[in-house]
Amino acid sequence: MKAFREKLKASKSILCVGAGATGLESACYIKETWPDKKVGVCQRGNTMIPDLPGAHPLIEDILKRVGVQYHPGTSYSADGGGVADEYEVHVDCRGFSFDGPNRYLKDNMSDCVDSKTGQIWVN
Repeated sequence: MKAFREKLKASKSILCVGAGATGLESACYIKETWPDKKVGVCQRGNTMIPDLPGAHPLIEDILKRVGVQYHPGTSYSADGGGVADEYEVHVDCRGFSFDGPNRYLKDNMSDCVDSKTGQIWVN
């Protein structure tokens, strides 16, 4: 963690990948901590936090006010290309997928795991 923080500190630009609560909070924290850095947020979709009706325009105003660039409809690849090339450091804020059920529920139990989400089906 310390090494990654030093990497952030040394960079001129940072992109937070994912415009959920984690990505937005991280981007604003980074901008507040290092106001001279170029900080951005990208997301595949076009609406930030869609589960909260009306949140998107409010969040977009806050990002503009604090100086965080918003990149909607932007796919991200760790291999580079697109908006990712405009930033030195990328912070992956998309969450993670736990693959434990897929690893341990095998054979006749594999039918209990949703192949798309990795979640265990319970009836």
